[in-house]
Amino acid sequence: MNQCCNGLLLLEGCVVNPATRRCVRLPPCPPDASRLDARFGWRQEYLAFDPTVSPYYQVLLIHAYLDDKALEGSQSEWPPSPYSIPVYSSRTGAWEARPFVREGAAAGTVAGVRSATEPLFRHAVCRHEALYLHCKGDFVMRIALSDNKYQVIKLPAGIEASVYDQMYLGKSEKGVYCAVVENQDYRLQVLFLDESGGRMEWVFKYDINLAPLVVHLSRNPHSRIDRPWTLQDNGQGVKVQEEDLQWDSDDDNVLDIEDG
Repeated sequence: MNQCCNGLLLLEGCVVNPATRRCVRLPPCPPDASRLDARFGWRQEYLAFDPTVSPYYQVLLIHAYLDDKALEGSQSEWPPSPYSIPVYSSRTGAWEARPFVREGAAAGTVAGVRSATEPLFRHAVCRHEALYLHCKGDFVMRIALSDNKYQVIKLPAGIEASVYDQMYLGKSEKGVYCAVVENQDYRLQVLFLDESGGRMEWVFKYDINLAPLVVHLSRNPHSRIDRPWTLQDNGQGVKVQEEDLQWDSDDDNVLDIEDG
Protein backbone atom coordinates (compact mmCIF):
# COMPACT_ATOMS: atom_id res chain seq x y z
CA MET A 1 0.00 0.00 0.00
CA ASN A 2 1.44 3.34 -1.03
CA GLN A 3 -0.94 5.64 0.83
CA CYS A 4 -4.31 5.89 2.58
CA CYS A 5 -6.41 9.02 2.33
CA ASN A 6 -9.77 9.59 4.03
CA GLY A 7 -10.97 6.02 3.56
CA LEU A 8 -9.39 5.27 0.19
CA LEU A 9 -6.24 3.20 -0.37
CA LEU A 10 -3.67 3.86 -3.07
CA LEU A 11 -2.03 0.68 -4.26
CA GLU A 12 0.42 0.27 -7.13
CA GLY A 13 -1.55 1.56 -10.09
CA CYS A 14 -5.02 1.38 -8.52
CA VAL A 15 -7.32 3.01 -5.95
CA VAL A 16 -9.35 0.84 -3.56
CA ASN A 17 -12.41 1.68 -1.47
CA PRO A 18 -12.53 -0.97 1.31
CA ALA A 19 -16.03 0.11 2.35
CA THR A 20 -17.53 -0.67 -1.06
CA ARG A 21 -14.90 -3.28 -2.02
CA ARG A 22 -14.41 -1.43 -5.28
CA CYS A 23 -11.05 -1.27 -7.03
CA VAL A 24 -10.33 1.17 -9.87
CA ARG A 25 -7.23 0.59 -11.95
CA LEU A 26 -5.56 3.78 -13.13
CA PRO A 27 -5.14 4.13 -16.90
CA PRO A 28 -1.61 4.37 -18.35
CA CYS A 29 -0.04 7.80 -18.23
CA PRO A 30 0.40 9.64 -21.52
CA PRO A 31 3.98 9.72 -22.85
CA ASP A 32 4.50 13.35 -21.79
CA ALA A 33 3.42 12.56 -18.21
CA SER A 34 5.10 9.23 -17.53
CA ARG A 35 6.50 8.18 -14.17
CA LEU A 36 10.04 8.50 -15.54
CA ASP A 37 10.63 12.14 -16.37
CA ALA A 38 13.53 12.82 -18.73
CA ARG A 39 14.48 15.98 -16.79
CA PHE A 40 14.07 15.16 -13.09
CA GLY A 41 13.84 11.38 -12.73
CA TRP A 42 11.18 9.20 -11.12
CA ARG A 43 7.76 10.40 -10.01
CA GLN A 44 5.74 8.89 -7.19
CA GLU A 45 1.94 8.55 -6.88
CA TYR A 46 0.02 10.48 -4.21
CA LEU A 47 -3.72 10.36 -3.54
CA ALA A 48 -5.86 13.42 -2.78
CA PHE A 49 -9.40 12.85 -1.59
CA ASP A 50 -11.65 14.91 0.68
CA PRO A 51 -15.22 13.56 0.81
CA THR A 52 -16.41 16.66 2.66
CA VAL A 53 -15.68 18.68 -0.48
CA SER A 54 -16.15 16.30 -3.41
CA PRO A 55 -16.91 12.61 -4.08
CA TYR A 56 -14.10 12.53 -6.63
CA TYR A 57 -10.44 11.79 -5.97
CA GLN A 58 -7.25 12.76 -7.74
CA VAL A 59 -3.86 11.06 -8.09
CA LEU A 60 -0.74 13.18 -8.54
CA LEU A 61 2.64 12.10 -9.89
CA ILE A 62 5.32 14.11 -8.06
CA HIS A 63 9.09 13.89 -8.39
CA ALA A 64 10.58 11.91 -5.54
CA TYR A 65 14.35 11.58 -5.76
CA LEU A 66 15.91 13.92 -8.35
CA ASP A 67 18.26 11.00 -8.96
CA ASP A 68 19.43 11.82 -12.47
CA LYS A 69 23.21 12.38 -12.39
CA ALA A 70 22.80 15.14 -14.94
CA LEU A 71 21.26 17.24 -12.15
CA GLU A 72 24.49 17.37 -10.11
CA GLY A 73 25.48 20.99 -9.55
CA SER A 74 22.25 22.40 -11.00
CA GLN A 75 21.48 25.83 -9.53
CA SER A 76 17.95 25.95 -10.89
CA GLU A 77 15.19 26.59 -8.38
CA TRP A 78 13.36 23.62 -6.89
CA PRO A 79 10.49 23.17 -7.18
CA PRO A 80 10.18 25.16 -10.42
CA SER A 81 7.35 27.55 -11.21
CA PRO A 82 5.21 26.69 -12.97
CA TYR A 83 5.57 23.07 -11.87
CA SER A 84 3.92 20.62 -14.28
CA ILE A 85 2.31 17.73 -12.36
CA PRO A 86 0.49 14.83 -14.06
CA VAL A 87 -2.93 14.56 -12.37
CA TYR A 88 -5.51 11.79 -12.74
CA SER A 89 -9.10 12.76 -11.95
CA SER A 90 -11.80 10.22 -11.17
CA ARG A 91 -14.29 12.80 -12.45
CA THR A 92 -12.89 12.66 -16.01
CA GLY A 93 -11.21 9.24 -15.83
CA ALA A 94 -8.12 10.65 -17.53
CA TRP A 95 -4.66 12.07 -16.87
CA GLU A 96 -3.67 15.65 -17.62
CA ALA A 97 -0.45 17.62 -17.20
CA ARG A 98 -1.51 20.47 -14.91
CA PRO A 99 0.77 23.49 -14.28
CA PHE A 100 0.96 24.67 -10.66
CA VAL A 101 2.25 28.17 -9.91
CA ARG A 102 4.34 28.69 -6.79
CA GLU A 103 3.41 31.23 -4.16
CA GLY A 104 6.42 32.39 -2.19
CA ALA A 105 10.03 31.22 -2.25
CA ALA A 106 11.44 27.95 -3.56
CA ALA A 107 12.88 25.30 -1.25
CA GLY A 108 16.35 25.84 -2.71
CA THR A 109 18.31 24.71 -5.72
CA VAL A 110 18.01 21.37 -7.49
CA ALA A 111 21.56 20.49 -6.39
CA GLY A 112 20.85 21.42 -2.77
CA VAL A 113 17.63 19.42 -2.51
CA ARG A 114 19.20 16.51 -4.39
CA SER A 115 22.07 16.27 -1.86
CA ALA A 116 19.77 16.46 1.20
CA THR A 117 19.16 13.42 3.41
CA GLU A 118 16.47 11.12 2.06
CA PRO A 119 13.51 10.78 4.50
CA LEU A 120 12.86 7.25 5.71
CA PHE A 121 9.20 7.66 4.71
CA ARG A 122 7.31 10.36 2.82
CA HIS A 123 3.92 11.05 4.31
CA ALA A 124 1.09 13.02 2.75
CA VAL A 125 -2.25 14.25 4.03
CA CYS A 126 -5.20 15.84 2.22
CA ARG A 127 -7.29 18.59 3.78
CA HIS A 128 -9.75 20.99 2.16
CA GLU A 129 -8.72 20.25 -1.45
CA ALA A 130 -5.03 20.68 -0.62
CA LEU A 131 -2.36 17.97 -0.53
CA TYR A 132 0.40 18.39 2.05
CA LEU A 133 3.46 16.37 1.11
CA HIS A 134 6.70 15.86 3.06
CA CYS A 135 9.52 16.27 0.53
CA LYS A 136 13.22 15.60 0.38
CA GLY A 137 15.00 18.75 1.54
CA ASP A 138 13.07 19.10 4.82
CA PHE A 139 10.05 20.97 3.57
CA VAL A 140 6.35 20.37 3.11
CA MET A 141 4.71 21.18 -0.19
CA ARG A 142 1.13 22.40 0.01
CA ILE A 143 -0.56 21.78 -3.34
CA ALA A 144 -3.91 23.54 -3.74
CA LEU A 145 -5.95 21.55 -6.24
CA SER A 146 -8.72 24.16 -6.34
CA ASP A 147 -6.63 26.94 -7.91
CA ASN A 148 -3.51 25.13 -9.21
CA LYS A 149 -1.08 26.82 -6.85
CA TYR A 150 1.50 25.47 -4.42
CA GLN A 151 3.62 26.66 -1.51
CA VAL A 152 6.88 25.53 0.04
CA ILE A 153 6.63 25.32 3.84
CA LYS A 154 10.04 24.76 5.39
CA LEU A 155 10.28 22.83 8.63
CA PRO A 156 11.78 24.65 11.67
CA ALA A 157 15.55 24.65 12.09
CA GLY A 158 16.72 21.39 13.60
CA ILE A 159 13.72 19.40 12.40
CA GLU A 160 15.42 17.53 9.59
CA ALA A 161 15.71 14.03 8.20
CA SER A 162 19.41 13.79 9.14
CA VAL A 163 18.47 14.13 12.85
CA TYR A 164 15.02 12.59 13.21
CA ASP A 165 14.51 8.97 12.29
CA GLN A 166 10.80 9.24 11.58
CA MET A 167 8.56 12.10 10.47
CA TYR A 168 4.80 11.92 10.04
CA LEU A 169 2.09 14.23 8.72
CA GLY A 170 -1.44 14.07 10.09
CA LYS A 171 -4.53 16.22 10.46
CA SER A 172 -7.43 17.01 12.74
CA GLU A 173 -10.42 19.30 12.52
CA LYS A 174 -8.13 22.19 13.39
CA GLY A 175 -5.45 21.65 10.78
CA VAL A 176 -2.28 19.82 9.79
CA TYR A 177 0.28 18.40 12.21
CA CYS A 178 3.81 17.09 11.90
CA ALA A 179 5.18 14.56 14.39
CA VAL A 180 8.89 13.76 14.53
CA VAL A 181 10.58 10.96 16.49
CA GLU A 182 14.23 10.99 17.59
CA ASN A 183 15.13 7.48 18.66
CA GLN A 184 18.47 8.22 20.33
CA ASP A 185 16.97 10.46 23.03
CA TYR A 186 13.50 8.84 22.95
CA ARG A 187 11.89 12.15 22.08
CA LEU A 188 8.63 12.92 20.28
CA GLN A 189 7.78 16.42 19.09
CA VAL A 190 4.45 17.49 17.63
CA LEU A 191 4.10 20.65 15.54
CA PHE A 192 0.96 22.39 14.29
CA LEU A 193 0.80 24.29 11.00
CA ASP A 194 -0.80 27.67 11.68
CA GLU A 195 -2.48 28.85 8.47
CA SER A 196 -4.52 31.66 10.04
CA GLY A 197 -4.44 34.99 8.27
CA GLY A 198 -2.78 33.50 5.21
CA ARG A 199 0.48 32.70 7.02
CA MET A 200 2.23 29.33 7.11
CA GLU A 201 4.05 28.88 10.42
CA TRP A 202 4.94 25.77 12.41
CA VAL A 203 4.02 26.01 16.10
CA PHE A 204 5.45 23.55 18.63
CA LYS A 205 2.60 21.86 20.49
CA TYR A 206 4.27 19.03 22.41
CA ASP A 207 7.78 17.94 23.37
CA ILE A 208 7.37 14.49 24.85
CA ASN A 209 9.90 12.40 26.75
CA LEU A 210 9.27 8.75 25.82
CA ALA A 211 11.99 7.39 28.13
CA PRO A 212 9.56 6.07 30.80
CA LEU A 213 7.70 4.13 28.13
CA VAL A 214 10.94 2.72 26.69
CA VAL A 215 12.13 1.69 30.17
CA HIS A 216 8.81 0.00 30.88
CA LEU A 217 8.96 -1.99 27.63
CA SER A 218 12.62 -2.93 28.08
CA ARG A 219 11.94 -4.29 31.58
CA ASN A 220 8.80 -6.08 30.44
CA PRO A 221 9.51 -7.14 26.85
CA HIS A 222 6.77 -9.77 26.79
CA SER A 223 4.07 -7.84 28.58
CA ARG A 224 1.61 -5.36 27.19
CA ILE A 225 0.95 -1.94 28.64
CA ASP A 226 -1.91 -2.54 31.06
CA ARG A 227 -2.49 1.04 32.10
CA PRO A 228 -2.97 4.22 30.06
CA TRP A 229 -0.29 6.89 29.74
CA THR A 230 -1.05 10.59 29.93
CA LEU A 231 0.88 13.79 29.30
CA GLN A 232 2.02 15.88 32.26
CA ASP A 233 3.37 19.39 31.66
CA ASN A 234 5.64 20.57 34.48
CA GLY A 235 6.66 23.78 32.72
CA GLN A 236 9.86 22.21 31.38
CA GLY A 237 8.33 20.20 28.58
CA VAL A 238 5.75 17.46 28.39
CA LYS A 239 6.55 14.05 29.89
CA VAL A 240 4.80 10.73 29.69
CA GLN A 241 3.54 9.55 33.07
CA GLU A 242 1.89 6.24 33.91
CA GLU A 243 -1.45 6.50 35.66
CA ASP A 244 -2.65 4.04 38.30
CA LEU A 245 -5.83 3.20 36.44
CA GLN A 246 -7.40 0.05 35.10
CA TRP A 247 -6.65 -0.78 31.48
CA ASP A 248 -9.53 -0.13 29.07
CA SER A 249 -9.46 -2.53 26.13
CA ASP A 250 -11.59 -0.10 24.11
CA ASP A 251 -9.09 2.72 24.53
CA ASP A 252 -5.57 1.32 24.61
CA ASN A 253 -3.66 4.28 23.15
CA VAL A 254 -0.18 4.62 24.59
CA LEU A 255 -0.48 8.41 24.42
CA ASP A 256 -3.72 10.30 24.89
CA ILE A 257 -3.25 13.79 23.43
CA GLU A 258 -6.13 16.18 23.15
CA ASP A 259 -6.31 18.43 20.11
CA GLY A 260 -5.74 21.73 21.85
